[in-house]
Amino acid sequence: MNYYKITKIEFDFDGEDLTQEEQDEIIQEATNCLWTSPTEEELTDTITNNTGWCINSLAYDVIVA
Repeated sequence: MNYYKITKIEFDFDGEDLTQEEQDEIIQEATNCLWTSPTEEELTDTITNNTGWCINSLAYDVIVA
């Protein structure tokens, strides 16, 4: 199974009542861990399902285990 290290992520926070600090914390949590996903194509869904936030854009590195 491969792991994915998020290098850049933009969540869809439009219309949400979040401070910049809260948004930064959510982004930091997503980029501070390694993600596993059945396939690269399902990575966005995996992150969305675990964070509860839709993703506008995503960049990552693949880490082969």
